[in-house]
Amino acid sequence: MISPLPLISVVLATVTWYLTSMAQLTKGLWSRYPKWLDEWASCPACSGAWWNGLWTAILAHALGWDWFGVPLPWSAVLGVLWGCFWVPLGAWMLARALREVHGNEDE
Repeated sequence: MISPLPLISVVLATVTWYLTSMAQLTKGLWSRYPKWLDEWASCPACSGAWWNGLWTAILAHALGWDWFGVPLPWSAVLGVLWGCFWVPLGAWMLARALREVHGNEDE
């Protein structure tokens, strides 16, 4: 059976990126970031990669999942690389879905 780790970690990393950089619910937190942290957190490839590595390590350790047969700590490294590509795509899909639901504010 294939481990669900690659998919679940990307979903969790995308949600974490959104909550720590764009969500109105947490605006009181992320609006106070220093400039360097704001730039890092706003980039889904930058912060999303590290969030994905963190979620990969947590899930691999807690649930014993592996990354296509690769154990910890290398699965966390693969999670970072995986997140560089997939978290920005997830962020784009999330932003597009929110724009469709709430409408475009620029119009």
